[in-house]
Amino acid sequence: MLVLKKTGLLLVALLMLSSTGCAATQTDTAAVIPVTLNISAASSLTSALNEVNKLYTQAKPWVTITPNYGGSGTLQTQIENGALCDVFLSAAAVQMDNLQNKDLLLAGSRKNLLTN
Repeated sequence: MLVLKKTGLLLVALLMLSSTGCAATQTDTAAVIPVTLNISAASSLTSALNEVNKLYTQAKPWVTITPNYGGSGTLQTQIENGALCDVFLSAAAVQMDNLQNKDLLLAGSRKNLLTN
């Protein structure tokens, strides 16, 4: 069961990353502009996202992923204080609600990806 959940998380994360605009189909990486993705994620996702990051950057070598793992409340505070964050994967909806209420989410970008 754990493997299924982990595989599902990997697939969802890959889909999520590809929707961030980094999923160029270009095979000539010299012609691709380097991209850095700052991903803040709940520490419970560390192992799975480290695997995703490795696979994704192997497939898209022009993409650098800078992970920031921690408690969802701590990550929310960092974002509120101006931390760079392209993707936020919170362990609970309340942190997303708080950021949305403060207009700190890109309109229409919020997606419920995972359940516990």
